[in-house]
Amino acid sequence: MTILFQTERLIVRTYEPQQDACQAFAIYGDPEVMRFIGKGQAQENITAVCSRKIC
Repeated sequence: MTILFQTERLIVRTYEPQQDACQAFAIYGDPEVMRFIGKGQAQENITAVCSRKIC
């Protein structure tokens, strides 16, 4: 893990897929979060994401 910068309340570090994937899918699968990102559609699962990237 490489810390890019930090404050008293925040640590910004490099993204590590093996470590961060579960949290990322939880965030991007939350409709309340996704209403502010892209088209506002929550991703249902990893298969939906992978099929989008493969095509």
